[in-house]
Amino acid sequence: MENSTIPRGLFVLAKRARARMEKIFPNSDDLSCYCGVASLYLAKCAKELGYSKVNFVMGIYCDSHYRVFEPNHCWCEIDNYIIDITATQFGIKKKYLLQTQKIKII
Repeated sequence: MENSTIPRGLFVLAKRARARMEKIFPNSDDLSCYCGVASLYLAKCAKELGYSKVNFVMGIYCDSHYRVFEPNHCWCEIDNYIIDITATQFGIKKKYLLQTQKIKII
């Protein structure tokens, strides 16, 4: 379900990009190991749609207890929103993770 603080256009973009990645990689239920490809695709689509503040980000994924699950992970930041269409590889149920706050560097 759409978060009311996320612009509808970004929600739709994330949903469509995730669906496209699921078609390209049909044997991967959670898109594990495809975060780089998926995030680059999402960034490309966002730029083509006219979003000007688009960043491809590579970092680490930590849960709320700061446990690191993977040494490397990729996602996009579009217009100050964090959009991760492969967060399912970490057990997150939603197919697209949309957040309004910036990631804290620790």
